[in-house]
Amino acid sequence: MAPMRIKIWHKLFFAILLVVLLILAINMGISRFSFQHGFTQYIEEVRLKRLDGFKQTLSALYQQQGAWTFLEQDPRLWHQLLSEAELVPPQRRSGGPNHQRRPPPGFGPPGLATSNEHPIPPPPLMRERIGLLDPAHSPVIGPPPAADDRLVPVELEKEVVGYLSVRTFTPFR
Repeated sequence: MAPMRIKIWHKLFFAILLVVLLILAINMGISRFSFQHGFTQYIEEVRLKRLDGFKQTLSALYQQQGAWTFLEQDPRLWHQLLSEAELVPPQRRSGGPNHQRRPPPGFGPPGLATSNEHPIPPPPLMRERIGLLDPAHSPVIGPPPAADDRLVPVELEKEVVGYLSVRTFTPFR
C-alpha cells in the first residue's frame, strides 16, 4: 500500500488559511487593545469634567468656613456632597429591596424609630475613589492618596486651597 501523499494545492490552501487566521488574530488583538485604551481615556475625561462643579462647590464651602475642618468633623457631609455631585450613587436610607418602609414621623406605633439619622454610606468601591487633601497634600477626608492618583487642584481666587485625589480608572480584566 502506497502512503497517501498530500497534493501541492492542499499544502498551499492550508498555508494561506494559516496566514489569514494569523492576520485576523493579530488584528483582533490590536483592535481590542486600541478600544480599551481609548475607552479608558474617555472615561477619565468624563470623570474629570464632572469634577468641575464639585470643585466649585468645595471652593465656595471653603470660602464660607475658612478651613477644611468642617468636613473632617462631619464625614456625612462629604458623602452628601459626593452624592449631590453625582460622583457616587445616592445614599439609600432603606435596607434594600425587601426592607419594609417606615412610616413618616408621627405615624405608626409609639416607640418606632422613624428618623433618618443614620443613612447607609455609599458603597466602599465608590467611597474610596475620591478624597480631599489640604494644600500640603495631607489627607483631609476620603482615602489616602495612592501613587497613581490624579491630583486635581481646588482653587479659591487663584490660590490652591486643596486637592481632590482621584483614583485612576482601571478596567476589569
